[in-house]
Amino acid sequence: MRPDPAAVLERSAPPLGGARVAAIVVAVIAAALLAVFVAWPIVLVLARGASHYPELAGRGALSILRRSLAVAAMSAVSAVALGSVLAYAVTRADIPGKRIVSCATSLPMLAPPFFAALSLLLLFGDGGLVDRVLGARLGIYGVHGIVIAQVLTFLPQAFRVMADAFADTDGSLEEAAENLGASGFDVLRRVTFVLVRPGLMSALLGVFILSLSDFGAPFLVGGGARVLATEIYARAIGAQDPGGAAALGVALLVPCLLAHALNTYWIGARLPVPRWHASIGTSRRLAAAARRLLFALAVASAGAIASVYGSVALGSFGRLSEPEWTVSVRHYGAIATAAGVAPLLDSFALAALAAGVGTVLALGIGLLIARRAPGAAAIETLSMLPSALPGTVLGLGYLLAFSGPPLRLSGTIWILVASVVFWRLPLEVLTTVRVLKRVDPSLEEAARSLGADPFSTFVRVTLPYLAPAALATLVDFFIDGVVTVSAVIMLVYPGFMPASLAVLLGAQRGDLGSACALGTVLVALVLVAIVVRRNAVHTAAV
Repeated sequence: MRPDPAAVLERSAPPLGGARVAAIVVAVIAAALLAVFVAWPIVLVLARGASHYPELAGRGALSILRRSLAVAAMSAVSAVALGSVLAYAVTRADIPGKRIVSCATSLPMLAPPFFAALSLLLLFGDGGLVDRVLGARLGIYGVHGIVIAQVLTFLPQAFRVMADAFADTDGSLEEAAENLGASGFDVLRRVTFVLVRPGLMSALLGVFILSLSDFGAPFLVGGGARVLATEIYARAIGAQDPGGAAALGVALLVPCLLAHALNTYWIGARLPVPRWHASIGTSRRLAAAARRLLFALAVASAGAIASVYGSVALGSFGRLSEPEWTVSVRHYGAIATAAGVAPLLDSFALAALAAGVGTVLALGIGLLIARRAPGAAAIETLSMLPSALPGTVLGLGYLLAFSGPPLRLSGTIWILVASVVFWRLPLEVLTTVRVLKRVDPSLEEAARSLGADPFSTFVRVTLPYLAPAALATLVDFFIDGVVTVSAVIMLVYPGFMPASLAVLLGAQRGDLGSACALGTVLVALVLVAIVVRRNAVHTAAV
C-alpha cells in the first residue's frame, strides 16, 4: 500500500511574520497538550511497570501474555482473510449487490465494540435463542468466543484496508497476465496478491493491535480465558493494584507499539483508516464458478453480520429472563424513567464535550502538520501515537497521571473527555491534513501579502475549505464519545455512567434485555448522528 498522503509533508513556504508567531504559539500549546495527555501517562505506565517487572516473570502472567497474543493473532488472520474475500468481491468481481455488502460490513461500526459479544450471548449463551429453540448449549465462552466476536467487530477495518488496496492495483497487469495464458487462480496468486501485499500486512498489523487491545469481547464471552486487557482492569479497579496493572500494561503496550512501528515505518501505512468510506472499484469479468462462489460468500457474510447485530434489536423486545420468550416493551419503558435516561444524558454530555474539544484540537494540529509549522514532525509523531495505544493502558496511564497534584482530573468528566479526545485523535488529524493538502498555500500567502492578519487569513481563506472536514470531525468525535468503552471504563466515577458502559455492565450481570434496549437506543443515536454528518458535510461543501 502506498504511504498515506496525509503522512507525507510536502514542501511549502514556511509561515512568515505574524503568521509564524501565531504558528509557534499554536505549536507550543499543541505540543504541551500532547506531552501531558499522551506522552506523560505512557511514561508513568512504563516507569511503574518497570518497578513491578518481577510480576511479569510469574507463570500466570506469562500464560496470560501468550493467550492474549494467540487470540489477537487468530482474530487478525481470520478477520483479514474474510475481509480480503469480501473486498475482492466488492472491488474486483462483477457480482451484484456490492454496495449492500459494503454497507453490511459497516454495521459493527455503528455500535459499541462489544456488541458482537452481546449478540453471541443472546444467540448462543445460556438461555439464548439456540438454547431455547434447540435445547443445545454450544458453549460460546472461552477463546473461540473471543475470536468470533473480534472477527465480527474488526471486520470493517480489515475490509476497508483491503478494499483500498485492491482498488489501487493496476488492473492492466492482471489483464497482461491473462493474455499471456495465466489461469485466474495464478493471476490472483502471483499478480493480484503480490500487488496488495503491503495492504495485507497493514491490515494484519492493524487488526492485531485492535484485537490485542480489545476489552469488551473478553469481558463478556471470555469466561475463564483471561487476557491482558481484562486482567489490567481487574488489577487496577478490582484489586486496587496499579503497580501490578502497570506491569501487565507494559506487556500489552510493547507488542502494540512494535506492530505500530512496523506498520508505519516499514510498510509505510497509517493505522487509522477512513471510517465511513470504502472503495468499490472497477469489476473484472470472472469465470462463472468463481463469480457464483464469491457472490455466495458475500451474501452469506453480509447476512450473518446483519443477523448477529439484528439480534440485539430483537432481544430488546423480549422477556429473556422468563422460561418462554415473550414480546414486551418494558425495557424501553424503563429507559423512559429518570434512572433509565440518566446514562443517555451522561453519554450525550461526554460526547458533546469531546466533540467540541476534539474538533478544535484536531483542526489545530492538522493545520500545523500540513503547513510545516515549527515542531510539526514531533507533533505529528505524538498525535499519531494513540492509534497504537490500548484503551485500558491509556486509561491506566490517566489514573496514574491525574489522580493527584499537579493536575487532578480523576472524579470529573474532563478526564473522560480527555481519554476520548486523545485516543481518537489520529484519524481526525489525518482527515484535516488530507483536506489542507488540497489547499494551495499560495492563497494564504496572497492574503497575507495584501495585508490580512493571520486570524483573518485563517477565517476567510483556510476555514471555508475546512468547514466540511470540521463538521465531519465534530460528529465523529461525538460518535466516539457515545460508543467508546475500554479507556472510559478505567476512569468512570460514582454518579456518572455513560450508556455504553451501562450496556456492557448490564450484559455482564446477565440483564440482557435491558442491555439490548439501551444498546439499540445508542445505535439509533449514532445513526442520527451519521445522517446529520452526511447532510451537514454536503451542505458545507456546496
